Amino acid sequence: MKRRVAILISGRGSNMVALIKAASARDFPAEISLVISNKADAPGLERARASGVNTLVIESKPFGKDRAGFEAVLQAALDQHGIELICLGGFMRLFTAEFTKAWY
Repeated sequence: MKRRVAILISGRGSNMVALIKAASARDFPAEISLVISNKADAPGLERARASGVNTLVIESKPFGKDRAGFEAVLQAALDQHGIELICLGGFMRLFTAEFTKAWY
């Protein structure tokens, strides 16, 4: 059974595209189940949709410096989609130590 992966992006998604392409191989051990961007206007979102991958936007701007608040919403979305592994594909936001440890 393939692991469910989410890719987090903030911009064009060039790294994301490479991951989606790699995951299309039959023997790749994971499936790209979701792409999440912290910016609604990230061009990578359309690239993900064009590849048939579900997308979600969780704007980070409204959270300001409240990283834990943003991460709580992000974690809830990851849980809702049954994500087992996350990849940072040009995601331009720092995570707290707690969030990082949870995904170690």
